[in-house]
Amino acid sequence: MAGTKEKFDYQEQGSHEDELNATTFSVYAPNAASVAVAGNFNGWKQVALTRNEYGYWSVKLKLNKGAYQYKFVFDERYWELDKANHERISDGYGGHNSIKRV
Repeated sequence: MAGTKEKFDYQEQGSHEDELNATTFSVYAPNAASVAVAGNFNGWKQVALTRNEYGYWSVKLKLNKGAYQYKFVFDERYWELDKANHERISDGYGGHNSIKRV
């Protein structure tokens, strides 16, 4: 899982919980053909985000309490950190994963 920041330009992103304890992952990437999130909460399987008419992508996931590692995946090949989340951990491959605490 190597990120290639110079290959894909995205602007805003993040994750937050709502009143139903669902975690929303979102990113503004109007030029992306696809966006997914993958993490240790699901064995690093890519979960597709849905794009709205303004170029924002999002998905709500129900996560149990805990700390999770994750990355956004752009166009099925560019694995990137969450720029809005500065909490990170080594990914074991010379890069980092973002951390989400629920």
